[in-house]
Amino acid sequence: MTRVPTIFEKSDRPGFFANLDRGGKIQRVKLGNTKAEATIALAAELAAPVASPAPADDSGVLTLARLADRWLAYIKQSQSAATLTNYTRYANAWKALHGELPAASINPDHVSECLRDRYTKTSKGKPFSDSCRWQFEKVALGIFKWAVKRQLLAVNPLLGYDRATVCGKRKSWISQEQYDKLIAGCDDQNLRDLLETFWRSGARPFELFQLEARHYDAQGRRLILKRAKGDKVKARKKERDAVRIITLGSSNETAARLAAENPTGKLYRNRTGNEWTIATAGRGLARLAAFTAVKANGGPLTLYTLRHSYATRMAKVISIDELRKLMGHKDTRQLETLYDHSGDDAEFMDSLARKAG
Repeated sequence: MTRVPTIFEKSDRPGFFANLDRGGKIQRVKLGNTKAEATIALAAELAAPVASPAPADDSGVLTLARLADRWLAYIKQSQSAATLTNYTRYANAWKALHGELPAASINPDHVSECLRDRYTKTSKGKPFSDSCRWQFEKVALGIFKWAVKRQLLAVNPLLGYDRATVCGKRKSWISQEQYDKLIAGCDDQNLRDLLETFWRSGARPFELFQLEARHYDAQGRRLILKRAKGDKVKARKKERDAVRIITLGSSNETAARLAAENPTGKLYRNRTGNEWTIATAGRGLARLAAFTAVKANGGPLTLYTLRHSYATRMAKVISIDELRKLMGHKDTRQLETLYDHSGDDAEFMDSLARKAG
């Protein structure tokens, strides 16, 4: 009997993982942010292996299934194994429901139908998070955008689709007053150092957790991550020389002090001297939020809330393109649609209206 892979957590990375066979090579693959998501994803993995390009049928019609398989073959060449696994599960769900249909006949209703059929509530609650539904929409739209770019389709039949889901982890933010209350209640200097840097730099959690003194550029008042030197940088797999520069601003003093205190090993450490992880830092923030009674606007208070709050504050005083550079984005689309919550700040919007007369 074939042994079912075990789902496990990692201390240095968020989420749940399993060791899966990838062409005869065992690779560690992230399956989801919660154990429930990972369990469902693993079941899909075992039931439907990674697709390979499908042969043409007798009619030569480009079906949704054939198009999705060609897209997955492209993803396999251009993205990481974890990304391929993630995209495959959503592509397979769509293929199972509408795979036999001609790709050119697909319309926005087919996306909505798959969301209702495969990613809806049940009598036991929500088996899939908002982020899961958001990912399915991303894959569905991405397949057709790629198909038009590769001239497999003349037009994109999903143009005009109104995305129904907002990724839950990307909705929350807090004001300066809320942050001040939060940090005033923090008696753990190590946690304070971490939260202050998140708040004042807008860095991603995985970026800060890997930092060492060697990444600190004192003259430039910044932190520099380089993929070529083994650092994890958010960029396409083919961008081997990708670099992420985190401009510290007023958190430079904290980084300078920690670089002097910790010349080797991780820069940011918890009170026991161990490196921070998503799990340990998240629990520390949750306890602090409960103690201070600070609740985020628009969603749960997480480490990513501080990045969104940074974007919301900075969008009020600098241009969106300047903000893009500070936050390490290639374009402004995500900033405008997911990160900038300044429009939800009633006091700020009222001040704009008053300026207009």
